[in-house]
Amino acid sequence: MSCAKHWFAQDEADRGNGRMTQGETKSAGTAERRKSPRKEVSWTVTIIADYGTVEGEVRNISAEGLMIFCEEPLRLNETYRMSILPPEGRAIGFLGRVVWADAYCMGEDDTAFGMGVCLVEISEQARKYLNKLLSELPSK
Repeated sequence: MSCAKHWFAQDEADRGNGRMTQGETKSAGTAERRKSPRKEVSWTVTIIADYGTVEGEVRNISAEGLMIFCEEPLRLNETYRMSILPPEGRAIGFLGRVVWADAYCMGEDDTAFGMGVCLVEISEQARKYLNKLLSELPSK
């Protein structure tokens, strides 16, 4: 499954210019580029990087990707082994690629990095479990 066909499908050159690609919908004056609805969550994510383990929080998620916040930036276009832990559920492991990243100031000294991650490899069993969880959550 290619990231180019999923959550962040649009080419960087088209980002933010209002153009829509095939399969997109538009609501409230903004172009929606995701093929699956995202759900707001507050789930723990653990990322395995070559320099160690990074902990963060999933802020929203869809069947194809997620937005995470963590204290350390991850490298753009790098693929990482990740695990998300929904409350009162079992962990979901997958490979995810960072497709965008931004720093958001949280205070004078604290910086949290927001990153978009595309699911590039997930087992069929994990995908079914994730889809079940997503179907039980309200849409954003």
